[in-house]
Amino acid sequence: GGAVGTFPDEIGTADLTQGTGSAQPAFQSSVAALGTRATVKSDGADWVGPTTITIITQPFSVVVVESGASAGSLLVSTAGDLGWCFYMSGGVWLANAGSTISGGSADSGAHMLRFYANGASSKLAEDETVVVTGNAGTYGAGPIQLFRIPAPGFNSAAHLAFVGIYAGDVTTDPKWASFKAWAATHYGLTIA
Repeated sequence: GGAVGTFPDEIGTADLTQGTGSAQPAFQSSVAALGTRATVKSDGADWVGPTTITIITQPFSVVVVESGASAGSLLVSTAGDLGWCFYMSGGVWLANAGSTISGGSADSGAHMLRFYANGASSKLAEDETVVVTGNAGTYGAGPIQLFRIPAPGFNSAAHLAFVGIYAGDVTTDPKWASFKAWAATHYGLTIA
């Protein structure tokens, strides 16, 4: 339950930080919906970021393992409202890299979400079932922040267990099948 001031970047290039104690999300050591694994939880007013990473140009992929999102939840965004991933509205997931695509049956359960930003060939997948394809725009990814876009004030009450950004289409990486199997086993998810 302690406040989280840093969400570490495992390759050591750009940790997400939040120096304001009252805005720090809370560490959760065990979340039943995610295989009793640890998460970082926002109460809807907490957020971390943005990073100082250089913007990653399209195509890129964002992968998130989450639980507990509700209407109005925003999980990942870029600074300055330049794009966002996995915003829940009207019972669907939305993603935006300058234009919005939406689909799926968004709920508060545990999911692995994937946004592939590639202009008119963009895709949004929930538990590795592609729920929408279309034109998500041409914006790049970065600097990244979690749970919030400061400008319009969107906030998210949700648990984040994993956030990954990949330059390119992550599904073409030779290790993608192994990652999916790990995520399904580690977090107790059903992934296609």
